[in-house]
Amino acid sequence: MAFPTVNSTNTSQINSNTGSHTVSLPGTVNAGELLLVFFATDGDNTTTFPPVVWNKIFSVDNSTDAHLSIAYKIADGTEGGTTISVTTTSSERSSHASYAIQSHGSSTNTPEQSTGNTGASNSADPDSVTASWGSDDNLFIAVAGGDGNSSGVSAYPYADNNITIGNSNNNGCWIGVCSDEIASDTANPGTFTNRDDQWVAATVVVSPVAPVTNYSDKIIVASILTP
Repeated sequence: MAFPTVNSTNTSQINSNTGSHTVSLPGTVNAGELLLVFFATDGDNTTTFPPVVWNKIFSVDNSTDAHLSIAYKIADGTEGGTTISVTTTSSERSSHASYAIQSHGSSTNTPEQSTGNTGASNSADPDSVTASWGSDDNLFIAVAGGDGNSSGVSAYPYADNNITIGNSNNNGCWIGVCSDEIASDTANPGTFTNRDDQWVAATVVVSPVAPVTNYSDKIIVASILTP
């Protein structure tokens, strides 16, 4: 078994209040890779990702001050360097991050997510997630997004694939994402270091490719016994 790996990342943001948000996908995307988009706003709302191909798996508000959504799709090879449009029911600023992940098993085990955690502090705390498929070479991803003008997070609970972006103007928002390869079914990341304000945080788990059983070198012998 081998861990899923992050092949490419990207960030983007919208610095003015709007209901239509252009989100950048990773600059390098290969057919078959798992695409994850992490989307934060500075207010409560309902988010809509492009229909049919995108699957929203997480959407949590922190009162009226912060929102985080997560969605995924399997790449078909045409997404590299492109964007998608995400709409919100209220007019908000937004910050976004995206991952392209290879060697994943999402065709069998789709990405799973924690319930989500909210708070108002400088230490956004993603909650624990447990993979329904059990212990394996899983990729765990911690994400947090929050309210307020900020350049992004300054410290991460995981050391790999760290990305962040924030709105530096008043009443903006920020997002931070990181990952770790852990041979377990459960992970509970530590905390981010972020602006002291309202936040939403979560953890996502991605499964590895399921092993293929090779029967070519096996001989199956059957016998029939007659009285």
